[in-house]
Amino acid sequence: AGLWRDCLDFSTDSNSISSYGPSIAAAAMLACIRCSRSSEAIYAYDFFMSGNQSAASEWQWAGGSTTAVKPLCRDLACMAMGNVKKGGFSRDAMRLFGELINEDSPLSADALLGVAHSLEHDLDWQSSIQLLKGFIDSIHRKGSTNWRILSESLELSKIDAVTSEGTLSQSEQNDLLANILASVMRACNHEGQYGLAILVCSIANTSYDNDWIDCKENEPAKAIISQKIVAEKQQVLEAYIQSLDGLGCGFIVNELLEELQNLRNITISIPRGRKRKGYTHAESWINAFVAVGRVLEATHGILLEGSDISGESRLLFERGVGRAMDHCIDSKQPAAALHLFDHASAAVAKKDTSLAGRVKSFFGVDDTSDLTGGSGAMFQSNVEIDLKSLRLSDPLLATIIKANGKLGQIEKARSAYYDGTLHLDDSALMAQSANNTLEVLLDIDINECMAFLDKMNVKFVNPSTFIVIAKRYAQNGIWPEIGEVYNRAKKGGAVSEELGLITMQAVCESELLNGKIIVLRKIVEDVSHLVGMKSNDWIHAKYWGIKRYVGFHYARLLMRWNDPKTSQKEELLFAINEMRQCAREGIATKNAPLECIVRIAQVYGTEGMIEDALSEKQRRSAVNLILEACVEANRSGLIKKHTFTTEVVRSLRALKANKECIQLVVRNVISTGRKCRHRIAMEEAMYAALEERDFESLKLITEVFERSGYDSRRLSI
Repeated sequence: AGLWRDCLDFSTDSNSISSYGPSIAAAAMLACIRCSRSSEAIYAYDFFMSGNQSAASEWQWAGGSTTAVKPLCRDLACMAMGNVKKGGFSRDAMRLFGELINEDSPLSADALLGVAHSLEHDLDWQSSIQLLKGFIDSIHRKGSTNWRILSESLELSKIDAVTSEGTLSQSEQNDLLANILASVMRACNHEGQYGLAILVCSIANTSYDNDWIDCKENEPAKAIISQKIVAEKQQVLEAYIQSLDGLGCGFIVNELLEELQNLRNITISIPRGRKRKGYTHAESWINAFVAVGRVLEATHGILLEGSDISGESRLLFERGVGRAMDHCIDSKQPAAALHLFDHASAAVAKKDTSLAGRVKSFFGVDDTSDLTGGSGAMFQSNVEIDLKSLRLSDPLLATIIKANGKLGQIEKARSAYYDGTLHLDDSALMAQSANNTLEVLLDIDINECMAFLDKMNVKFVNPSTFIVIAKRYAQNGIWPEIGEVYNRAKKGGAVSEELGLITMQAVCESELLNGKIIVLRKIVEDVSHLVGMKSNDWIHAKYWGIKRYVGFHYARLLMRWNDPKTSQKEELLFAINEMRQCAREGIATKNAPLECIVRIAQVYGTEGMIEDALSEKQRRSAVNLILEACVEANRSGLIKKHTFTTEVVRSLRALKANKECIQLVVRNVISTGRKCRHRIAMEEAMYAALEERDFESLKLITEVFERSGYDSRRLSI
């Protein structure tokens, strides 16, 4: 009848409590829940559990014929806490659930789902995953823990509920698994853990279907739909689509929906969650998805093996796990990488008794998720990793360090390195792990990173690590220290072209008054020797990169263009020669020489400096040179960059080449008629068309300009 308030008032009256006993508490809570008043149900539970009801003192919650009342009230409280969408009850729900598990009391499916929902509402994706793992191990894998789950809450009021082993059918178990999984995935998606949501879905599917999926790189949608828990459960499908959308895999979403339309004529709307800044490239996640699928397939095979796996097989498995983790990290999903390691290590431990103890030490709990030690242990989402007893290879340990670093868990990354190498006499055997640790320590303090570097044998430091350190110094403007980094790299034979260029930039930015060019040539000599080239040949080959780092002044001195009056023309001729050589060889010209040509083409017919107005011949030569560069830019795709077309039209307008400016914009910029980002190029072309009285082109360009969201009324046309 919806009279939940009357029921609540009646049940909290001292006379009612004295007459009916504790059973009235469960009745009141159930009335509130059925009337969608979960907050009031929680209030009722707190009231009855406060111990302030003097009239009820004769009743004992755990005595006589009312032994099921307290478990029933706790069960209903968990259910109610999950119904409060504003959240705030996850800690209380976890505490109640922990009591039920510790007392080996049965609970209902709705109560367990309520705990999952309370964690979802509080965005506690870590604890949500722990809950899902515990459920899978207890119900589907028949682990050491036994959750006795009943179909309905009211079954707890029966006398035999205390000894019941659970009443869920296989279908009900699968329904509950899908509902908990969907809740976990939504929590992960909301916090940007899209890859982790997809991973836990794939793991849960093996329990739902007792099978693994065959992941093919060119058919990801079919691989996804082959997971029965995704194909059969719409709540899981919707969460999965949101994960793919968050990973930037819109085309896979479209293929997936098309496959589903063909299979079941299903139509759903794409759910939208919080957007992450900076989408992962779809290709990166596809690589991770395929690699993870192979690990799960191998894990499935290991679990089916009747005997312990060999050392060689374990090493191959470890390499596969490390590769998959690397792909997850590359696609900006480091949490998924660590969870994959957790899952894979647990699978190996089940078949390798010598490894089982070490895995238990590693995770702080065993692979079956120790739920008997209270809710604190069960929901401990940030377990301290202990690698002192776990012998991992260098690549896998390095990946663990890298993943923790990407998650901002700097101290865990550092501890992982020290614990993972504690058993070694020579940490040089773990060079990759050491280099990853160096990079992670940069996020704490660069001085601490250098202190760590001092303890290492410099011969085992990767060139990339010195580059990362040098870049960090450059970002902070600490130029003198880069020289020290370069000297260390040189001592260890780890000099690289990029480090050489950064060091050259540091020399130019330093306060050294004299001799900079001498130091620059010394660095050039080191780097050119490294790649087996003569110094002058390396300078010519890398001129545009050198210029980007050291500026035109020092770049021209290295090229021995010593006369500042003619150096600009010498650079132009250098760019022209490179462009025409690439054209002869049929290869695309780099961006830098083409940008140089369109910017300073006006000096082409001069002695190097423009002192008087250009003659018609000089002007025509410059215009033709710009158009030639545009042809090559069209081949390379540079013409699509609005910064390039801006330089082109400005140079053409300065050379009074209005017709060429109009033709360039019409043929190369607005040819498709779609929206266009080349605002300045279109504006200059519109002015040129107005001056040439080319009203047809003016109308065409204006239409695209307006279609692109710009306002032509602010222009003087």
